[in-house]
Amino acid sequence: MRIDNFCEIHGGDVYTTADAYLGEGGVKIKGRLIVNGGDLDIGGDNVQIEKGGFEAKGWISIRNPLPVLTYLVLYLVTLLGIEKEEEISEIMQKLFGYDDDELTEIPP
Repeated sequence: MRIDNFCEIHGGDVYTTADAYLGEGGVKIKGRLIVNGGDLDIGGDNVQIEKGGFEAKGWISIRNPLPVLTYLVLYLVTLLGIEKEEEISEIMQKLFGYDDDELTEIPP
């Protein structure tokens, strides 16, 4: 069973006899989740299971996916073939508008 991103289930309990996957983007189950005979894979921290929580007979995996902004920056760095730290700092300054010289160190 796969309940993907931005899905809401209002009709009571959800029951499966196989593996279950819940996506990371805004999954809401208004009832109880029962995974009887398979593994439960929760794709992120934005999953809500109300009224009784969940029960699983197999493995339970809760993952925290890479934030989209971090993924996009890493993708751009790879796409552009940037390997030097100075070039990365320059791009970050252009994207986010801060300068390394403006940052001050806070004494301990």
